[in-house]
Amino acid sequence: MKFLIYGNSPQVGTGYGVQIRHLATRLKRDGHDVAIACTYGHQVGIKDWPTEYGPVRMYPSGWTDQSLDVLCAHADHFFVRRSYIDDEGASLDGPGVLIAECYWHWYSDKELIELAKARGVFAPCLESRVVHHHPGYDGNEAARAADPVYSSAVDSADSDRATYTRRLPFIDAQRVTR
Repeated sequence: MKFLIYGNSPQVGTGYGVQIRHLATRLKRDGHDVAIACTYGHQVGIKDWPTEYGPVRMYPSGWTDQSLDVLCAHADHFFVRRSYIDDEGASLDGPGVLIAECYWHWYSDKELIELAKARGVFAPCLESRVVHHHPGYDGNEAARAADPVYSSAVDSADSDRATYTRRLPFIDAQRVTR
């Protein structure tokens, strides 16, 4: 089975990075094809991260100080076929691009999903269940305030919304059904 993990680089010592490292290594150990779309800690180029069970492909984030915890507040959880990325591109930035680099954090996944829907290639996995734990969503505002990555991503929401709004006509132009 193929897995695309969306989160911190396994090479960083953050809590998410350590979790991603363990998850990717275990999936690879079990014989799966694993790749990581990094949201923090790997900004330049596509590279293979070596594990004792074989390499794991890492895709760069293209922005800094990011973490998955903000993304999941509005994310559609997805898998992306590698040939789709190579042939068409999963963002408006063209072939070979998984996630658009023009966003600070918010809306990168929304562009990917809405573009796939416009092209008629999106299919939801209704059986998947993903549980996330966000700082502050359990009522512990001190946890939210103590997380500078979360805070900086929240601060970028309006800018990212404006970027997405400017790009939306280009997504609509690719719609195969009206």
